[in-house]
Amino acid sequence: RLTAPWMMKELSRSFEGEHPIYVTDVGQNQMWAAQHLVVDKPRHHLTSGGCGTMGFGLPGALGAAFAEPDKQVVHICGDGGFKMTGMELYTAAREGKKLISIVINNSCLGMVRQWQQLFYNEHYSNTLLTEFDFIGFAHSCGAGGRRAATCKEFQEALKAAREADKPFLIEVIVEQGDLVEPMVAAGAAVDDFVKINRCR
Repeated sequence: RLTAPWMMKELSRSFEGEHPIYVTDVGQNQMWAAQHLVVDKPRHHLTSGGCGTMGFGLPGALGAAFAEPDKQVVHICGDGGFKMTGMELYTAAREGKKLISIVINNSCLGMVRQWQQLFYNEHYSNTLLTEFDFIGFAHSCGAGGRRAATCKEFQEALKAAREADKPFLIEVIVEQGDLVEPMVAAGAAVDDFVKINRCR
């Protein structure tokens, strides 16, 4: 099945030797990218680290596209983060920046929900997101777009994105229960991993 870690590895395979600039937002997408992308050039993985907030990714990717016009820029974010600054897709289209924007859609604020599951006794609060037409939104901004719910669909969407002459959004549907692993609790030793219950 299509998972974020698999998708990151597929991105690395697809772009092998081309050295795209990856720009991540904040949350699970950021962690999965750090764990699974192959980045072998300086300044080719841009992230706010722990200092930023959700919504950093797309404006950051747009900045990278202006700074390095000859490089392929790949923006990776979650569905929550995209909703905060997604209008910059219009700016990318207007300015002719052919960046690829990948939205990992699990219909929730994934990292917050993961913390609520693991550290707050599954007391979930305000993390589920309502349905949103990401592809329709992309088209309304003048960008291309495709939805992927399987590995094959992602490969096809990535091929279309790479061949497009405008910004392109790929909505990647993943399961809400997918968690970032391994995970360390705040203040714990770096090798003191959280035990994750598989019965979700």
